[in-house]
Amino acid sequence: MAVLQRANSARRQSSLRKVRAAIEHMVQYTKRFPIGRARILRLQGVLHALLQRPQRAARAWEQSLLLAEKYAMQLEAGLAHLELGQHAAPGAARANHLREASAVFERLELPYEEGLVACLNGD
Repeated sequence: MAVLQRANSARRQSSLRKVRAAIEHMVQYTKRFPIGRARILRLQGVLHALLQRPQRAARAWEQSLLLAEKYAMQLEAGLAHLELGQHAAPGAARANHLREASAVFERLELPYEEGLVACLNGD
């Protein structure tokens, strides 16, 4: 999705249509298999962020985090914390989300994701 941020207008619109269609297919999947709902909400949050809808993005990420914690999906919880921390204003909430994400990624031994958190922290 990072490519969408740098794409020209026509290409961006085409790509966004494809992303929306893919997410809609995944939403249909989660109606049958609810365990995928946390991931879909996180990806919907990313799409909202790309469309300059920060409140909708944050709401989707918060819902994703709640579901991930409910179903004990550590990776999804860490990724939701990462999104919330990455897009939050500097302060306690940002620091807390990034700290939580880092703890999850360290526990799961995910060095790439740990590096993402370190970059966001300025390490």
